[in-house]
Amino acid sequence: MHTGPPPASVWILLTLLTTNVLPAPRPAARVSHPASPQTRSLLLRAERFVASGEWDEGVNALRLAMDVHGDERIRLDREPARQPSAAEPQLFVSVRQYCHLRLTAWSVTAPAALATYRNQVDPLVKQQLQTALVDRDSHALADIAHRFFASSHADEALWHLGEWALERGDYNQARWAWEQLHPALRYRTTAPYVGIPFWLTVERREPKTHAVTPLPAVDPPARRGWPLAYPDANYTLAEIRARLVLVSILEGSLRRAETEYMLYQQWHSQTDGSLGGRQGRMVDLLRELLDKSRHWPSPAHVPGWPTFAGNQERSLTIPEAVDLELRRVWTVPISTTPPPPQGEAEAPPPYFPVVSEDLVILHDAQRIHAVNLQTGQPAFPADNRDSKIASTSLYEQTQRAVEDRAPSPRGLQYFAPTLFGKQLFASLGYKTTGRHQTAPASAAENQLVGLDLAAEGRLLRGFPLAAPDTGWTWDGPPICDGHRLHIPLRKQTDTQTEVALSRYDLTTGQLQGPLVRVASSMHAKTPESASRPDNLLSLTHGCLLYNTNLGTIAAFDTERGSLKWMFQYPRSAESGPAAASGAAALAPNPCLVHKDLAIVAPVDSQHILAIDITTGQLVWNVPRDNGMELVHLLGVTRDRVIASGNATYAFDLYSGKLRARFPSAPETATRGYGRGLLAGNQLYWPTRRALFLLDAYSLSPVRQPVHLERLGLQGGNLVLVGRTLLLAGSQRMSALRGSPLGAVPGSTPAAHQVSPPRQTSANRF
Repeated sequence: MHTGPPPASVWILLTLLTTNVLPAPRPAARVSHPASPQTRSLLLRAERFVASGEWDEGVNALRLAMDVHGDERIRLDREPARQPSAAEPQLFVSVRQYCHLRLTAWSVTAPAALATYRNQVDPLVKQQLQTALVDRDSHALADIAHRFFASSHADEALWHLGEWALERGDYNQARWAWEQLHPALRYRTTAPYVGIPFWLTVERREPKTHAVTPLPAVDPPARRGWPLAYPDANYTLAEIRARLVLVSILEGSLRRAETEYMLYQQWHSQTDGSLGGRQGRMVDLLRELLDKSRHWPSPAHVPGWPTFAGNQERSLTIPEAVDLELRRVWTVPISTTPPPPQGEAEAPPPYFPVVSEDLVILHDAQRIHAVNLQTGQPAFPADNRDSKIASTSLYEQTQRAVEDRAPSPRGLQYFAPTLFGKQLFASLGYKTTGRHQTAPASAAENQLVGLDLAAEGRLLRGFPLAAPDTGWTWDGPPICDGHRLHIPLRKQTDTQTEVALSRYDLTTGQLQGPLVRVASSMHAKTPESASRPDNLLSLTHGCLLYNTNLGTIAAFDTERGSLKWMFQYPRSAESGPAAASGAAALAPNPCLVHKDLAIVAPVDSQHILAIDITTGQLVWNVPRDNGMELVHLLGVTRDRVIASGNATYAFDLYSGKLRARFPSAPETATRGYGRGLLAGNQLYWPTRRALFLLDAYSLSPVRQPVHLERLGLQGGNLVLVGRTLLLAGSQRMSALRGSPLGAVPGSTPAAHQVSPPRQTSANRF
């Protein structure tokens, strides 16, 4: 039975056991914009007033903290005065969310205080709810849940939020809305930072058959605490649970749906209702839909590679593999930097191309290049360009921007542009640290460039952008939610590093609001010797995820710009048996999003983490074994998370246990070189001299590797678009071509065979 992540004491023990020598740990991260002494005083006064029966005074103090200090961050703890251990994870939420949590707790300990609050806010909330329902305004409903969660009408807002989210295929939003309608729908532990989806806490599987063992039909207790749960919704558990089963079916999470259906059958077997316009016994209607879902077609795949890892969730799996022909189609040089001397280790390939239709685009610190996907020829040729490198140049910084600068340290900088439609965005300029930051950098030294590909690379309105404040530099390319660009920033001084987020209007390039500071940390060593990773953001259905590699993972609501949660993990030492070596440790490592899970492998942690993106709670964590140099999280196939580094790894999606590894021996000379990808049932894994084709579930080879050296090629970061596979190495980029390949038979248990494709629309039944 899966029991979730270990408590703090076990976390500490795991950290000690996976470290042979205990070098000095990194300084702990600090959450930016923490709750002020004034805020804490207001919260304490509210509790004291309520404890003494002074309901109005207590509610007024709490509402003042909510309205004036609601965006500050506060740590969740069952004992707020307790000082957590440095080796214990911590979960932070906004003060506004914390106040909602206190109001729901008062529904048990001080019902009169909650009634007083509702008397104050209900007239306003009722009017807002009626207007939102008439206008079908989901943003207004979300605002009610955000600002007035404990009001008498927030349950109706949450119910309709879930209904409308399901209609548009936003399954995380639907599940999040409905799970908040009753405290029995989430499993709550004594540690607020731990939270396991309820279906995982009750699922039991036989080790050989993987069959689900029936459980006693006992409804779980309605425990209070994080995450938020409405205290007295006007909806029955049977109604809510039926919709949660429906979410899992439509989402294609059949393993989860089967377990949730089994529980529903035990708890609500006699409940009648309607589903998709049909009346009947709910267990029968859900069973029929669950069986039909196994034969639904999958969503159509749109060819292209718009960003790092193929999509904004950083988890693209191409539906169909390609049988490669053993000949290269074209090769173009992409770097003028000479390779290292013989015998010196070559740094990992720094280039991550993107593809829009027949355009292949990549960049370095100074230039953006574009070539044709089919031919490798310059995408926008011009007669006055006299060399191959120059002829592919789409944009180049002015000479003033790069003159008198030292060369970029080999392998210490990565280049990952991003596309939104026909708009290209890239962060140009050399990264600087410590002493290089003492003098203000000119705008041209660190630019965010936006180009219109429909106009052959013309600059977009308002671009290039300089960092919005003195001392800050762009920390990676932006991510786009359709209306705004969200961009990570970094400020590094001689004593500390701080990271933040900025928002820009997509059409005008104008800054929207002040910087949102996320976290900071003192330096463990001098900035000149400190490494800094490339930080990329992830985005899924309005939830922006930021792995800062600074002891903090944060989630924000892109529509409102508000904090959803911040998870702080214990930081490891600068070096250790699980740390990636050299430049590999600096490769982009954003959160990998799979449905409601974010899988994260921070460079400053000895652990791989799985976090529930709706609550910020830890679902599982596993220590990296000795010799496990894990660099890339590639994606999810069935119920396994696929990762790579010096080898390839398959972890169980729901427990984090290592299920497979290739090569199986850690001491093998075969080592990864670049980022691979998942296509069909196959994993394409590049090394310096060969491209391995592995079963994506078992990691066993499915055919002979492609010997790249024999073709005059080198390994690199992979991109697959249609029938063309790109290999972007450290010196050149090459293309191979092939024909579509059916699913490769794998040695997987029957319970884990690939399910037939499914639709995404909520209106398919």
